[in-house]
This record gives sequence, C-alpha cells and structure tokens, in this order.
Amino acid sequence: MKLVSVVAGLALAAALAGPVSAKTYLCKFTGSVVGKTISETVGILHNESTGEVLVQDGFTNNYVGGPMTATLKSMNGTRVLYTWQLPSLKDEKGQWIPGVTFSLNIVRASLKASINSAPSGNYKATRASGACTAQ
Repeated sequence: MKLVSVVAGLALAAALAGPVSAKTYLCKFTGSVVGKTISETVGILHNESTGEVLVQDGFTNNYVGGPMTATLKSMNGTRVLYTWQLPSLKDEKGQWIPGVTFSLNIVRASLKASINSAPSGNYKATRASGACTAQ
C-alpha cells in the first residue's frame, strides 16, 4: 500500500473534520507479517475535542474504500490505544474472510508502536512493531 494514499486520505478527513485539536499519527511497521495480515503503513486521525477517530491502512482501502471509524480504547500520559474492526466479508474470488480486530498501541514519549491483528474464529493473531510520526 502506498504511503501517499494513507496521507492523502487522512489529510482530506482532517480538512473535513475542521480545525482545532486533531492529532494525526502516521505509523510504519516491519516484520514478517507486514503486507500479509498487517499493513506496512497505518494512519490515525484523532479529533480530541469531539472524540472522533478515523483509521486508514491497506485493509481499509481495499475492503472499505478509505478511512473508517476507530475507537479510542485508552489514553493516559504514557500511551494511547486505538482499536477498529473490519467485518467478515467475501473477497473478489468469493472466498470468505473472517472479521479482523486491530489494536494499535502508541507510546507517547517515543512514538514507538505495536499493532495486533486478531481474526475472528480459530485463526492466529499476529503482531508487528514500528514507529509513528505525529502532527
């Protein structure tokens, strides 16, 4: 997935969300599962005044068509945790794809990040580490 599409999608969402206290995180991940069960790049737009959170990555681009709503699970002085869920669906070949819950943990001081991908059913969860930039 191209970094440009994530940045462009979240920039458009930020413009539509309006001014004030929107925080944007752009996170890049590495590891053997990246590109398979976890996207290389994940973007988060968090409007702290309204509580609205949007996420965009390769999976949301492919299966939802762009950014989708995420949930702020927890936030404190040390870290912030976001979650989002892709529903179960059929791919272009007609094969059933189970729903997947993602969680993104960002350490606020260092902007180091970890992401988990947990498919529904008896499938193995995967994890990757990386780093974010914040605006």
